[in-house]
Amino acid sequence: DPSLLVPRFHEAGIKVLGMAGSARNALRQKKAGVDIVVAQGYEAGGHTGRVANFVLIPEVMDAVAPTPVVAAGAIADGRTIAASLSLGAVGVWCGTAFLFASENAISEGKRAQLLQGATEDFIVTRAYTGKTARDYKNPVIDRWEQSGLEALPMPLQGVLTGDFAEAARIADRWDLVNNPAGQVAGRLKKIKPAKQIV
Repeated sequence: DPSLLVPRFHEAGIKVLGMAGSARNALRQKKAGVDIVVAQGYEAGGHTGRVANFVLIPEVMDAVAPTPVVAAGAIADGRTIAASLSLGAVGVWCGTAFLFASENAISEGKRAQLLQGATEDFIVTRAYTGKTARDYKNPVIDRWEQSGLEALPMPLQGVLTGDFAEAARIADRWDLVNNPAGQVAGRLKKIKPAKQIV
């Protein structure tokens, strides 16, 4: 809920975008006073909701009109931009596409996972943060899911897994570190300069 910060940003002349994974969340963002609502579909990487873009974008637009809506989640090429605009979004937010930018400073271990991953390899889990997040599948996620244990609520799960993830990073065990990315990563197979991606 950005409502405490929105007035301070507006006083400084800064526009505020609010992320939403459902129409209900979008209405909360609008009530908080954001200038633009970002409708992020289930396909997205990182923390994500449960509603896919073809349903979410029009639903959010209807809920928050006339507030502008930007589409996010699985947008990585001209076709997905056109689809987002045809659903009524005023623009797009591309996250995962830029994980494949040569300027991106992600580790080689994470980059290798992204390049080899198929669409189905990017799964939703609560294992690392306690909140639903889409990550590249790995043994930690597999074991957590098989354990039947409920993840602690955010931020407690992150406290539980944080030292482990940091130790894995230090040991160069990228197979044990969470790697957030959207499902569209399964279609992206080349590292390119950001200018070419755009």
